[in-house]
Amino acid sequence: MTQHPPTADELLRTVTDTFGSDTPPGEDDSLIAWGLDSITLMRIAGSWRKQGVKVGFAELAQEPTLRAWRALLASRIRTPEPGAGPTAEAPAPEPGEPFPLAVMQHAYWIGRGDDTTLGSVAAHLYVEFDGSGVDPDRLDTAVRALVRRHGMLRARFGDDGRQQILPGLTRPATAVNDLRALDPETAAAKLEDVRHSSSHARLDVGAGEVFSVQLSLLPGGRSRLHVDVDMLAADALSYRVLLSDLARLYRDPDAALPPIRTSYPAYLAERTEVRR
Repeated sequence: MTQHPPTADELLRTVTDTFGSDTPPGEDDSLIAWGLDSITLMRIAGSWRKQGVKVGFAELAQEPTLRAWRALLASRIRTPEPGAGPTAEAPAPEPGEPFPLAVMQHAYWIGRGDDTTLGSVAAHLYVEFDGSGVDPDRLDTAVRALVRRHGMLRARFGDDGRQQILPGLTRPATAVNDLRALDPETAAAKLEDVRHSSSHARLDVGAGEVFSVQLSLLPGGRSRLHVDVDMLAADALSYRVLLSDLARLYRDPDAALPPIRTSYPAYLAERTEVRR
C-alpha cells in the first residue's frame, strides 16, 4: 500500500489540537498569543520533519499564524513520483555554509532574546582555575590551536536561526588582566569584577564569539584562568573535552591529539531528528 505524504491541513490539526478548545484559532490569529510556547513549537517542527516535511523552527516563529503556516507547508510537501524510492538525506553542508540548529540549540538561542519571557540570559559554562606560573604567550598559542581543532569554537549564530563555522577567529584568542602591581585587596576586587561580568555575560554569538579565555596575572606569581563557553557551541561533556585538549596543547604545543573524524554539521545531517 502506497503511503501518501500528509496534507497541510492534516499537519495543522496537530497544532490546533494542542489548544484543547472547541473554537480553533482564526487564520490570522497569532498562535503565540493563543499560548503556543517555544518548546511546543520545536516539538511540532520536529514531528513534521519526521514525516518528511522540512520546515524549521525559525521559519514557523517568523509568522506564527495558520494561514502563513499552511502556505509554508504547501510549499514543502512534495508528492513523490510514481515508482520513486525513498528520498535520500540531504548531505552535510559544505565548509563555511550555514546549517540549522539542533533542538536544544534553538532553546538556548530563543532564551537569549530580550523579547522572551524570563529571557535575556545566555546558557553558558564559566569556570575559573587558580594556579601559578602560567605563561600568557604559551596560553594564547594553545587557545589558537584549540580553536583550529574544534570548529564550533569558530561558530557564529545568525538572526535567522542558523549557524555557520567561520574559517578563523574574529577576535583575539585570549585577554590578559595584569594585576601584579596591585595590592592584594585591590587585586581581589578586580578579580571579583571579572567574575561578575563573565558569569553574567552574553557573548556576541552573532559575531562569532562563543568562547572566551582570560588570564589574570596576580601578585606573588599567582594566576587565575577564566574560561567561558556558550552552550550554543558546546555542552557540558564537550566542555570537558575542550579543557583537556587545552591543557595538553599548553603543556606540549606540538602534541599529536587524536584526529576528529567528523564535524558537528555532518553529525546533524546524519541525525535529522535532532535538527531544528
